[in-house]
Amino acid sequence: MKKKILFICVILFIIISAIIIYLNKVILPTKIKSLIVSGLQEATQQKVSLQEIEFNIFKGLVLKNLVVYDGTKTLLSIKECSCVFPILPIFKKKIVIPVIRLKSPVIFLERRADSTFNIQDLFLKKAPAAPKPGVVPALPAKQGFSIFIYKVNIRDAGIRFQDDTISPVFTKRIENLNSVLNLSVPDR
Repeated sequence: MKKKILFICVILFIIISAIIIYLNKVILPTKIKSLIVSGLQEATQQKVSLQEIEFNIFKGLVLKNLVVYDGTKTLLSIKECSCVFPILPIFKKKIVIPVIRLKSPVIFLERRADSTFNIQDLFLKKAPAAPKPGVVPALPAKQGFSIFIYKVNIRDAGIRFQDDTISPVFTKRIENLNSVLNLSVPDR
């Protein structure tokens, strides 16, 4: 009986290891990496690069060296971003992420000469173009996934600030910032 249980455990370990290796070598580097990069580029309207994506049994999904560019300047760089999420809500088109861990993120915050900040460009959506007269508008796109994030853990963060409204240009670096953000929705 003990040999049978041990044999089943060994077989399960081999199957799980093979699945993780297949994910890390085939699925994640090709399909999922391009989906993440294109999704972030569409959401931010900026150039995005991602060096590596992998699945780790302890950390979950791990993104390494994620960088968001604004032309030639780096707006945001994250050395490592990891999260674990349950599989079952995905079938209901929901992605529930209990904790996102950001390791060594650096953000470049610039106050431009017109007193606007460069970061607001990441969050302001461009308005869709109005349909031309005589053209039938396209059907609305299918609803995508809903994403729920409950906690963001930030370690060893840095902020590079530059103020272009004064002369000479003021710059400041803030390093070694740590924070835990608990996100919640209203009760009612």
